[in-house]
Amino acid sequence: MNKLKLAVAVAALSGMAQAHADINFRGFGSFVAGIGTGLEEGQTVLGYDDSIDYKRDSLLALQMDGDMGEGLSATMQLISRGANNFDPDVEWAYLTYQINDELQLSAGRIRAPFYRYSDFLDVRYAYNWVSAPARVYSFDFPGYDGLSLLYTTSFGPVDSSLQVIAGELNDLAGSTPIKFENLVGLSWVGSWEFLTGRLSVLNSKATIELNDFQTVADTYTSLSEGFSQLSLGFTGTAAQLAAVPGMGATAARFDDFDTSDNDSYAENLNQAAAAYAANVDQVLLEGDRGTYYAVGLSADYENFLADVEWITYEVEDGMVPETQAYYLTLGYRAGPTVIYTTYSREKGDAPTNLTSAMPDFSEFIPVVSAEPVLAAGPGAELLAGTLGAIQGAEMLRTSLNGAEVDIVNIHVGVRWDFHPSAALKFAYEIEDNKISDEDGGVFRTAIDFVF
Repeated sequence: MNKLKLAVAVAALSGMAQAHADINFRGFGSFVAGIGTGLEEGQTVLGYDDSIDYKRDSLLALQMDGDMGEGLSATMQLISRGANNFDPDVEWAYLTYQINDELQLSAGRIRAPFYRYSDFLDVRYAYNWVSAPARVYSFDFPGYDGLSLLYTTSFGPVDSSLQVIAGELNDLAGSTPIKFENLVGLSWVGSWEFLTGRLSVLNSKATIELNDFQTVADTYTSLSEGFSQLSLGFTGTAAQLAAVPGMGATAARFDDFDTSDNDSYAENLNQAAAAYAANVDQVLLEGDRGTYYAVGLSADYENFLADVEWITYEVEDGMVPETQAYYLTLGYRAGPTVIYTTYSREKGDAPTNLTSAMPDFSEFIPVVSAEPVLAAGPGAELLAGTLGAIQGAEMLRTSLNGAEVDIVNIHVGVRWDFHPSAALKFAYEIEDNKISDEDGGVFRTAIDFVF
């Protein structure tokens, strides 16, 4: 009986194998070592300090493609990254249906087309850098969950593909929770002889739980509460002064209880409290609409290589600045060796939209400081608290107004294809922060391979 059951089970499994997919496995990987050079204490370049690191950029991946026939296939990609202690993670998992020769529909977890090299960003054997330029390729996001419609055709000598995506992304970028709701986008790629161009635009409602955003929001809340308490202090002082003969005018300066003109100390401070409280949500990135644009062009003519890519993105509210970034790579191929240099730059505006909505105390400070009633006793404590809160607010304003981004990276590299499926790479990269005046370098070597 047991032998009969075993025979039936084996026969059933054999039938399932024939009825299901033809499965193919392939993989890729990168073993990278890097060390920072010329760094100040605590400084890093591309995440490297002055100690050699073998894990940060290393990875190993396995991709499974299952052909189920009649245009239906499944893809899953498992990646183990050194930066995550080589814990495996499924980054691609989607089903594809080939509708006809030109149109295919995919559903599942798919990489979003942010960049020129998005589709094979982790397959570093496919390009010459040790890793893609960090000034542009800064979105370390996992794939989105949703749909992708791909249309491929030719217009005369131009091969063209148009991808339309829709879905959502709810995961971690490193250790930061991110959510892109209502994510939609278009990406077009065209190739003609030795030229390849790409245009992309994506839009979504973004939520990013970044600690820096929360810190500023908490400070806004604290300032709001502090100014509110100080306003109550001036209101209480006004009530005491009103009971003293001849002090009516002074009491009115402290609080005249006419909130329409905002000309008393208490009203000014209460206005400040309301302004900070009202803008807490503007600081946090929670469901704010963001838009991303990208343009890329590459040329591979005889032995000469050129690659340029430009991106820009902005969010309606919040602390994410309007940012632009680009790179230019020029290279020369000599047999199995490529020598190249890359210049890249990232520039982001300061979030002055947050500080412009905050009150200006430049006229308030000298007036309240000259108030005789605040020269001694409890009044002096009230004045000191007020000036301290204002100083804290102005320090935050200065910090936010100075939070620009302007970073330039220059690197040179060599790639040697020492094997049909493997390449050895060396690269030295200098990073210059134009805002902080910090600069430093990093040397990396890598072996990239496919199998």
